[in-house]
Amino acid sequence: MKRLLVIFLIAAILVAGCAKTEQASDKTASQKTTGSGQAQQKQISGKPDISAVSVATSSPSFKAGDRLTIYPTVKNLGGAITGVEVGLYANGKLINMYNFDFKSEETKGPMYVWYPDNAGEYEIKIIVDPNKKLDEADTANNQASSKVEIFE
Repeated sequence: MKRLLVIFLIAAILVAGCAKTEQASDKTASQKTTGSGQAQQKQISGKPDISAVSVATSSPSFKAGDRLTIYPTVKNLGGAITGVEVGLYANGKLINMYNFDFKSEETKGPMYVWYPDNAGEYEIKIIVDPNKKLDEADTANNQASSKVEIFE
């Protein structure tokens, strides 16, 4: 009985060691999500790589003049960086500019409250580094958007 217990403990230790090795190798790569929602594996570099992950709204349709809450999500897939500008746009018009400092692998998800005046379909978009000031590892992932319908 003692031998079975010892064998069981050794097996458990070996399995745990393999899992830790697997987790450590997973930490060398990060999940990169493009604005279209497709995921790819990407090696973390020393350069920052700020990705516009998504733009969500509190509802897909609203009445003009009502409160619309916007939830943009941005993630740093690379090295730490300060002073990252992220623009929030409605049909191409800037409605808010954020300025963030990021640690490596940090995600930011600020909330913005907007009161649209006019009815119509709106594209709500976030653009990371809209003035192209940063030296990033990848700029193809700097935009994400979603649509919302504003009715009368």
